[in-house]
Amino acid sequence: MIKHLLRGIGIFSGALILSLGLFMVAFLGLAGYAGYLTHQDMGAAAVPIRLLSQGLTTDAGGYTLAPECQDLLSEYSAWAILINDEGEIIWSQNKPEDIPDHYTLSDVASFTHWYLGDYPVTVWNRADGLLVAGSPPGMQWKYNLTISIAIMELLKRGIPTFFFTLLISVILLVILILHYGQKKRDRARSGWIDGISHDIRTPLAIIMGKAEALSTDSTLCGPVAQDANAILTASQNVRDLISDLNLTMRLDYAMEPLGLESVAPAPLLRALGAEVLNSGLASSLEINIAAEAEKLILRADPSLLRRALLNLIQNALRHGSENTLTLGLTTRRRQVIFTVTNAWPGLTPSQLAQLGTAPPTRGKSPDGLAPHGTGLTLVRRIAAVHKGRLAFTSPEAGRLQAELWMPSRRWYHPFP
Repeated sequence: MIKHLLRGIGIFSGALILSLGLFMVAFLGLAGYAGYLTHQDMGAAAVPIRLLSQGLTTDAGGYTLAPECQDLLSEYSAWAILINDEGEIIWSQNKPEDIPDHYTLSDVASFTHWYLGDYPVTVWNRADGLLVAGSPPGMQWKYNLTISIAIMELLKRGIPTFFFTLLISVILLVILILHYGQKKRDRARSGWIDGISHDIRTPLAIIMGKAEALSTDSTLCGPVAQDANAILTASQNVRDLISDLNLTMRLDYAMEPLGLESVAPAPLLRALGAEVLNSGLASSLEINIAAEAEKLILRADPSLLRRALLNLIQNALRHGSENTLTLGLTTRRRQVIFTVTNAWPGLTPSQLAQLGTAPPTRGKSPDGLAPHGTGLTLVRRIAAVHKGRLAFTSPEAGRLQAELWMPSRRWYHPFP
């Protein structure tokens, strides 16, 4: 789930960065184009009022507008008027007929920020009056916005909050979508594995039944009975592998409920050792339990813990060079450590390091070590759900030791 979550957050972050990048490119492109239009005198919507005021002069004969300013008015299809302090127009150029000749103080206060009639205007204060330049209707857009300081402060605080809330909401939405998709895939995978397991178990049960009947048939000769026993043993291994596969998958996707109980590790290890000897799996077995481990207790699922230890024992007997084992129990750093040690001549450091990592996906490693198989994968899953871990060491040359670390706590009273 974490892997899919990180992948989804990565996709979302990439999409967000790409979107912001495209937005910035578009914005800079638009700003550059607007600058180009302005440089080409295509972006200005109004007559340069300051330049117009400089070109308007007075003499004994009245007011005179410089020829270049007259050309400006013609270029912009604009007009201009000069209003004195009494509100009368004392000069005009291209004034439309619907523009009044007299203005009150309220009229001036209105059009200096808005429109004069339907004409967008700009104004310039002069010593002899107020110069007004008007553009054709629809040439400019003017709007006066007034907002209180309290609302501005609220917006300053609210916009970042809104942005981060929106960002978190989008991330949560991505997480929910990924979680739903992962759950759907998990259900499909679980159904597929359950179906395959059921389909395999049915013919496997027939094979095991026939093989067991043949192995106990006194009329058959020795080699045939031995072959039947071999078939029975192989079929039992296949059955155990199917069971391990199902349990591994259920633990991996948190579908197996843990029945946590107080478990005494020392009696559990002794019982497993006796079971292994009585079943004939090992020819000899030694159990070493440290004195301090006798009074420890685990909070664990007994059936899963027993399953993990049996898998380690079976794996050691299957791959070791001798049919002998040493089981151990010790403590370190508030953890109890189960150990399973067997002979493995020629064990190399690279093989030991590989055993401590995830199994190869297929085939063999360059040093010839076979894939770990389902057994060790199941042990790792069981250790993980108990907040423990699986490790491998070599206490001496030619020997391999599997270590199952499990959290523990001490008894308040000695074990009876």
